[in-house]
Amino acid sequence: MRFQLGVGDRELVKDVSCVPGYHSGEKGTVLRTAPPAATGTTDFMVAMDKHRRGTPGVVSAEQEIELAV
Repeated sequence: MRFQLGVGDRELVKDVSCVPGYHSGEKGTVLRTAPPAATGTTDFMVAMDKHRRGTPGVVSAEQEIELAV
């Protein structure tokens, strides 16, 4: 990842997203991060601008999202 995402950062979904219902270019805000997993990847809890009702956030891996500039 070129930029380190942190809480409150705006992000956008890349075209490699595995999260059903969300597509490349959709944006959200990082709510929290988890320590890197054993695989070395970091997961992010993201509040998507277009989220499903009753869903507090979406878990995305660092290779699925990037900093929205």
